Amino acid sequence: MNKNEKWTGTIIYGKEYKVHQNKELYFDLDLIRDNEKITGTAIDIGGEGASPDPATIKGTIVGEKISFIKQYASLHSYNIKGETTIDKSRKGPEINYTGIYDENEKRYNGHWKMTVTFKILWLIPLNLSASGTWTMKRKIN
Repeated sequence: MNKNEKWTGTIIYGKEYKVHQNKELYFDLDLIRDNEKITGTAIDIGGEGASPDPATIKGTIVGEKISFIKQYASLHSYNIKGETTIDKSRKGPEINYTGIYDENEKRYNGHWKMTVTFKILWLIPLNLSASGTWTMKRKIN
């Protein structure tokens, strides 16, 4: 049985983001839940580093635990000057989200992490990781 769910949430950037550390990004999430599997679309609605592109969601909800991968249609990042750059020829990296449902707060709380690979001088791969925290709760219409 498929069940459509609407959520709203916030991510908080971790220490790897330096001047952007602790800044927030807000998103809405439309999920289709089929037993333990979830799929859907996330849209950034404001805050630091909001992407103009939607992101796909694929994962699971098992009991109180949620785990999903979020991936944007385009690669967006900060350049050396701290400006946002968008490369529509490449998909964004997979962002791994894990969390636990808090019955008292009626929301998920968790951590996210992603690894991006860059090539130095077009030859030498360099992996950079970034992480942070996130929350989301059911959207009330």
